Amino acid sequence: MQFTTVVTMETDSNKKKAKISKNRHSVDYSRKEIELLLPNLTKELHAYTDNLSNNSIPDLQNLTRTREEIQKITQSDYDTNSELQFPKTENFIRRCSTLEEAEEIIDYQLKINQITKQQADKLRELCKKHGMRYFGQKKEWGYYERTYRK
Repeated sequence: MQFTTVVTMETDSNKKKAKISKNRHSVDYSRKEIELLLPNLTKELHAYTDNLSNNSIPDLQNLTRTREEIQKITQSDYDTNSELQFPKTENFIRRCSTLEEAEEIIDYQLKINQITKQQADKLRELCKKHGMRYFGQKKEWGYYERTYRK
């Protein structure tokens, strides 16, 4: 079942409450209710209708952007090979508190073919020999926010 809202812009002052349609799929609101409930939308609608009444349609040519402009706007400020884009197994291990958690991470990365058996064995050996902090300081809650937020 799909519901729609019908906005009636009546100036009838007798219409006080929203009315539900007979098929119970839409609700009719008075103009005053819309202005009270949705002031920003009301301003936009008034501005749009004013433009239409003045026969001034916005120039769409000035609003279009080239492919290069869009790429520049949407381009990330971060290195595309950083841990934000492509985290490595070592980045996940830095979140671990125990050796068992690190083993789970390594096993999972091996299972989804992110690392090879040789890499998994090397990571396990490094964790057992040097500890998990061999890969860097532990990443606590909020690490990415503190590190990468501008």
